[in-house]
Amino acid sequence: MQEDPDNRHHHAWKLLSPGEVYETVPVAIACVKGGFPEIVEEMTRYSQAGMSQAP
Repeated sequence: MQEDPDNRHHHAWKLLSPGEVYETVPVAIACVKGGFPEIVEEMTRYSQAGMSQAP
C-alpha cells in the first residue's frame, strides 16, 4: 500500500504507534450547501486562488 499521496493516488495510509507523528503534503477540504456542482465550484475557486499566488 502506498504511504504518501501523489497526483495518481489521492490518498495516504500510515499506521502510527502512540506518540508517533506523520507529516504529509497539504490538503484541501471544503464543505458547501448543495451537491456535487457546488463542491466542484468551490474546489475550483480554491485551486485557482492558489495558482494566482504561485511564484
